[in-house]
Amino acid sequence: MEKDSFVEPNLKKSISDILFSAKFNSEDGYLFLLLEHQSKPDYSTVQVKNVINY
Repeated sequence: MEKDSFVEPNLKKSISDILFSAKFNSEDGYLFLLLEHQSKPDYSTVQVKNVINY
């Protein structure tokens, strides 16, 4: 896990991010996760649960 963050300071209360790094065939690779807290569903956006069910 890397220490870098790409979220604007004013969004840190509702959004967090995680950056992972690993070697793949001797080359650097990265996985970036962006998480948003929602108190209720927003049906205008794709929900991860809905994507996984397909």
